[in-house]
Amino acid sequence: MTLETFMWVALFGGFALTVAAEMMWPKYAWTARQRGLHLLRNFLLWLIVAAVLTSASWAFFSPIQHTADVLQLGILRSPNVAPWLAALLGFVLADFSDYVFHRASHRFRPMWLLHAVHHSDLNLDASTSLRQHPLSYLLVVGVRVLLMMALGAPLWALLLRDTLAIITSHLHHAAVAWSPRAVSWMERYMAWLIVPPTAHWLHHDPREAFTNSNYGQLFSVWDRLFGTYQPSTTPTVGSGLNALAAPKWHSVRGMLMTPWWARRLPRL
Repeated sequence: MTLETFMWVALFGGFALTVAAEMMWPKYAWTARQRGLHLLRNFLLWLIVAAVLTSASWAFFSPIQHTADVLQLGILRSPNVAPWLAALLGFVLADFSDYVFHRASHRFRPMWLLHAVHHSDLNLDASTSLRQHPLSYLLVVGVRVLLMMALGAPLWALLLRDTLAIITSHLHHAAVAWSPRAVSWMERYMAWLIVPPTAHWLHHDPREAFTNSNYGQLFSVWDRLFGTYQPSTTPTVGSGLNALAAPKWHSVRGMLMTPWWARRLPRL
């Protein structure tokens, strides 16, 4: 099995397992119809994202990566850099770049208007990980391609990191009713290095102080280093954005149009 194939297995297999966990230990008392409609809307948006990314990859990203490989671009391709070190640095720096991009998406309004589509979900569950605006994904992938060119890190190391990020993203948004004991365990033994699911739930809290925290994807060390970590044991009051709570923001059309419709809102 190639790593690319493993990424797709992780996407769909990990998603299915997470949904199964949500059904066994549900956080919400919603009906099958409510769950199904919520999943359908987020999945339809993801299909649009997948179509846009596939087209962009074919037209732009793959040729750029091929050019970088042919010309041997990147500082980590130097013969003075051991292959294992190049892979490790590529893995770690890819995760750090996601932290920087995620934090910037909360700080700069044009980026926030795109990212707000993800944060506007009023009921977090595994499908929330699929709920992203297509333009936001294009920016993320564009930054990643430029990073790959500059670093010249092994492609397998970056794909491995992104595969793990996919798996953790499902878990981070899972509507699982974690017990107080499990939350305490994750904060004590896991959160010193890895972002626990409860920390990301706090990131989706509508209170601004918590929304602007816990930006890490895999490693929590970035939040700790830059002072943006909030303990995952902090109780949440829900999820979503108060300004985008009306039903019109949660249709597929509404999610696609959010960056334009929401720009008129004085505070978001």
